[in-house]
Amino acid sequence: AVSEKQQSQLRNAAMQGLERWAGAPQSWKDFPPCLVHKDQIRGLAVLLLSPLVSEPEACTEAFVLMTRLVSLLAALPHEGRMAFVSIVVEDMVHVLRSVLVLRVRS
Repeated sequence: AVSEKQQSQLRNAAMQGLERWAGAPQSWKDFPPCLVHKDQIRGLAVLLLSPLVSEPEACTEAFVLMTRLVSLLAALPHEGRMAFVSIVVEDMVHVLRSVLVLRVRS
């Protein structure tokens, strides 16, 4: 099991990684993050499914990370957003059906 302190450190590392990779959110309006390839976007999709963002209502750090991640996805250029949709449809469908849908229904 991962301790709360370790989760906090992992969330901070993820935030720093997102900023290094995509720049500061303030710059996204003028210069959208140049993330357009499926391999680049796959990392964002994995982070979206990680336990680090699974309880944003219970943990401020999880909420901040989820907000940054969703904002980054929304700021992607058209090619990046299409790569994200492709990953969800092609690569993540099994996880979405077997895990997430069951959780939503229960």
